[in-house]
Amino acid sequence: MTQEGSHFQFFQYLESFNLVYIKLEIFLCLDYKSLHKARQVCKDWNDFIKEEIWSSRPFHTRRLLSECWRQSDNEPLYRVIECPNDLGFYLAVNNKTLGLGTKNYKTLVLNPSSGDSLGTLEMNSLDAVIDELIPDPNVHDEEAHDVQLDVNDQIIVTVAGSGLVAVWDRRTLRLLYSSCPHGLDNVLGVRVIGDFMVTGGSHGSIAAFSIISVASHSTPVVKEECNMNRVHRAISHIDSDGTRVLVGTERELVLWDFSERAAPQIQSRVRSGQVCCCVMSFPHAFCTGLFLNYGVQVWDMEKQEKIRHIHTDLSMWVLTIKNNILATSMSVLRDEEMEEESLVSPSIFIHDIPELVDLRVKTEMLWVKELKCPIEQFSDPHIALNTTSLFAVTKNAEQGSKIHVWDFWNY
Repeated sequence: MTQEGSHFQFFQYLESFNLVYIKLEIFLCLDYKSLHKARQVCKDWNDFIKEEIWSSRPFHTRRLLSECWRQSDNEPLYRVIECPNDLGFYLAVNNKTLGLGTKNYKTLVLNPSSGDSLGTLEMNSLDAVIDELIPDPNVHDEEAHDVQLDVNDQIIVTVAGSGLVAVWDRRTLRLLYSSCPHGLDNVLGVRVIGDFMVTGGSHGSIAAFSIISVASHSTPVVKEECNMNRVHRAISHIDSDGTRVLVGTERELVLWDFSERAAPQIQSRVRSGQVCCCVMSFPHAFCTGLFLNYGVQVWDMEKQEKIRHIHTDLSMWVLTIKNNILATSMSVLRDEEMEEESLVSPSIFIHDIPELVDLRVKTEMLWVKELKCPIEQFSDPHIALNTTSLFAVTKNAEQGSKIHVWDFWNY
């Protein structure tokens, strides 16, 4: 009898006595590298691991992924996606879709694993919506065509400096909704999670939407739930977990409760100083402030207390969260007369969120992984995370954009 045949007989023997749980316990003892090798043995093992471990036990899978990010001997695989004809501005990603918002009113939709193009979202085609509000196109500022975005399994949301908000079907890239809920204000925040979407205008307005799946339609319907005008002096960034919305302003972090989407209430607020970017993992919030407010602050929004402040000597820009991982990228101060060769490559730092919010862990003992992002003139890296990879975009006026990818799950 072959060795392979003995494997099959062993597991069939367990199943014949209704002892399949022993088979599960064996596979649950394996690390992620061994699980990957086990999937190559035969179709039965592959199907069993995919169904009983990856799909049915998300907490176990999340723990394995967390170990993968943290292991010091696991160097990520580095690759580059070239986007030569477009100046990339903003990234959003999940495990199926990578979106690159540009500075020319377009969003490039890519496969995050291969980098292959899946299509382009043209907000230029929606100019008629803006023309109704702005008869004179010269009113637009230099950020009018900058596109920010977010993506989930159903939709892609793109927002622009001109005030336009557009929602697209993720699979077909068909337009589902377009409007200017913030008037002519630059839209500086966008988040979609589950069936909830929220956008923030630069002059302090917040618009919230529900993404409704209708049985008679193959695509979802976008319904505006509320539009609060000028509830803040200004908004620089927002984040949400689907129930709450975290708002960053020029002086504070504000946590809104959107349990009742048509009638949200302020839950708490803290004096953080200037906020450039903010993210949340309730009850904790994280924020950066560029050169006006160095480092990354960590706040307990329930207790309204700052519990940690890291990278206090650096100008930090973007924050992004996925599961238990937080990543943050630097902004490099530039002088117009500075030679490109003398520019310092900005760092991207990866942290473990449970550790960051655990006051028993001293700041100097925190685990951190530092990646150096290749420098581009006049470009700091905007970053995004999915469950297995970190993405960073840099732009060069002469060469277009590059998306730098570090794959931590290499198996």
